[in-house]
Amino acid sequence: MLYSKGTPLVESIADMLDQLGYAYRDYYQTGGIPRHHGIPTWAFQLSGISVLLVIIAMSFEWCIVRRKILVNRSKSGMTPAGAVRSKTHLIF
Repeated sequence: MLYSKGTPLVESIADMLDQLGYAYRDYYQTGGIPRHHGIPTWAFQLSGISVLLVIIAMSFEWCIVRRKILVNRSKSGMTPAGAVRSKTHLIF
């Protein structure tokens, strides 16, 4: 429980004694070995898959969109008015 300035002293002491009792009981139930509260492996796998998908999407965007922009530029640097398109059109 989070304690704020408005919590009465009696409630705070009672809550601290409850927490101490829970910790004492937990200590003897586990034989003095602390419980493991860790991040599950599926969370690590999900974040790894997410990072991999972002990297694939960024490389896909770079290979298709950025390279087509470089190829489609004219040598003189002047582009006709109708040739200016958004990057989304270049993907499809």
